[in-house]
Amino acid sequence: MPAPVTHAIGRDPVARVALSAGGRWLAACCANDDRRLIVRPARDAAAPAILVHAQNREPHLAFFPDRPLLAVADSNYLKVFDPGTPEPPAPRNAFGQRVSCEPVPHELEPLVPDVIYPIGAFAFAADGRTVFAARSKPYVSVGRAGVQCWEVAPGVPPTRRWAHDLSGTEMPPRGLGLLPGEDRVAVVEREHSRANNGYAERVVVFDAATGARRYELPAPAGVPGPNYDIDLLAVCPRAEWVAGIVCGALTLWPAAPGATADQTRLTRGAPVRAAAFHPDGRTLFVATWDEVVCYDLLARTFSPLPAAVPGRPCVLAVAPDGRALAVGTMEGTVTVCDC
Repeated sequence: MPAPVTHAIGRDPVARVALSAGGRWLAACCANDDRRLIVRPARDAAAPAILVHAQNREPHLAFFPDRPLLAVADSNYLKVFDPGTPEPPAPRNAFGQRVSCEPVPHELEPLVPDVIYPIGAFAFAADGRTVFAARSKPYVSVGRAGVQCWEVAPGVPPTRRWAHDLSGTEMPPRGLGLLPGEDRVAVVEREHSRANNGYAERVVVFDAATGARRYELPAPAGVPGPNYDIDLLAVCPRAEWVAGIVCGALTLWPAAPGATADQTRLTRGAPVRAAAFHPDGRTLFVATWDEVVCYDLLARTFSPLPAAVPGRPCVLAVAPDGRALAVGTMEGTVTVCDC
């Protein structure tokens, strides 16, 4: 098993991280890092960083499952970047002299032609030919939140299959994922109460073929009061489980219709910061301030992550094929290890 590789990404906490299939490429960005993404071979921390310019800070990132192409929810579009793209030419003055010695960042290219304002979380089908994207309307803005589905097969112009708008709610960009069979999409939805200026968040499941609302999962157990945030949503691709971080603890919901009784509230003595499912449908990686652990969904037991991770973990990402795990830390590093 290869030794873990730790990358220095920035001075601020890592906000987003993504791995391509096989753990070949790593993409990450830090909080407050002036709209800059770092792309690098995941197993070579000494390789020069590929800089990519983004219009948003801390955008949602994910690699296509079937190709080494990075997708970014940037501004009003779902955009892409190919890590194999040649370095852009450096700007030069009228005398042909290079203006700056700093590397020139790459620019993202729109994947789909339509504006998705403002785009939030997104997720790919396992074959990489379909993408689902949430439009996370801020409460005070004009317009509606919603979910869209696009066909994005290689060599074919992207085609929108459906778009479903919501009325009176918004979709915070906390996560989105496909449930087993890829017939349903789970996402976080927030509903405001104008009477008392309160709100309620819930996990809602939509039909992947039509965008119709199917059902919602029960409210998290043990939450004091209605005004709570589901800070992160992770969806298991091969078992009927959804995980969410609520008030520092991890709540597991059975995602099948009508399965409302068996909620599990996991605590590790420190607030849970991140969670990510392995594609095997059995393992859930959980990060707290102190450690990264593996939770066995069948045995209901924790075990330590075999690889050592320097720093305080705050964000996780699993490669689409499950061969590698990336752990971002508060110290601005990302450790890539086999899993």
